[in-house]
Amino acid sequence: MYPSKFLLKSIKLWNILVRFYAKETKPILSMLPREDMIIIHGGASNFEDSIKKDKIKGVKEAALLGYQVLQDLGDPMEACEKAIRYLESSEVFNCGHGSVLNENGHVEMDASIMVGSDLTAGGVAAVKDILHPISVARKIMEKSPHIILASEGAHVFAKNLGLELAMPGGLVTKRARKRHKDNTIFDQKELGTVGAVCLSKEGRLAAGTSSGGLNRKKEGRVGHAARPGCGCFADDLICAVSTSGHGESIATMCLANLIAKSIEAGLTPMEALVDHFRKMRKFFQNNGGAIVVTKTGDMGIFFTTKRMPYAFIRGGKIVYGGADKGDEKSEDVS
Repeated sequence: MYPSKFLLKSIKLWNILVRFYAKETKPILSMLPREDMIIIHGGASNFEDSIKKDKIKGVKEAALLGYQVLQDLGDPMEACEKAIRYLESSEVFNCGHGSVLNENGHVEMDASIMVGSDLTAGGVAAVKDILHPISVARKIMEKSPHIILASEGAHVFAKNLGLELAMPGGLVTKRARKRHKDNTIFDQKELGTVGAVCLSKEGRLAAGTSSGGLNRKKEGRVGHAARPGCGCFADDLICAVSTSGHGESIATMCLANLIAKSIEAGLTPMEALVDHFRKMRKFFQNNGGAIVVTKTGDMGIFFTTKRMPYAFIRGGKIVYGGADKGDEKSEDVS
């Protein structure tokens, strides 16, 4: 038996009121000047040189699209969704149209999104033939009493809401088929979960993550990207986080939430990222990366893989890099 809509709305309103008064008890931090900010990552991986330019171009375009939404609407969730939808439409990122294939040659995708104002979240797991899993995750958050829907159930849910579907097998690309033939599971070249974190000048935070998972994974495998608290986390009182890398390790650690709690306890974003990804390598011998923006606009980008393309916008400039060591560049945002 599901809780009534009235009860769900009452609980949500209570959470909003509690969090509003919690903010009011921190006047020094709440009065600090903020600006619209967005950070995008294109996946922690060791991808080949031939797609470096496309990866950097993609995260730049996604950042610009999301930032424009943030400026126009002031809504960090809309901005995250817009940016990630762009990445899901590209063949060079391991999400949406660029997803790797499972053991049977099918695309199965995970995604999640979280809003920092009231801690609402949604996730979709092991879904097929959906053009934009991040949008399905958002609708699960907004239109259902659940947090995560999976596989066929998620597909039916998306279809009933009129979300964009692909033809059966329509997301399988030539590049993915070649990867499936040539490479094995856990190939670091394909640990490419993408994500976004946003901070509005009003102090609202959101985060989102989308992934095609692991090359040659088992049918029905679910990674970290589907799980709020693992793939992404957002809390207006702390920060927004999006993670990438080896999904089983990240999920076991509940890594996005762990990073946020370390920041809440007093670590800087970079200190928290370095600490927890070193622990991930120590305990699981696996790699990854993440992006963070705090409620006051402090930020962190860190990865233990060879590459993680990123782009962020603040102060009228877009900064991008992550394809090679020391390749960071910046440009004015027109």
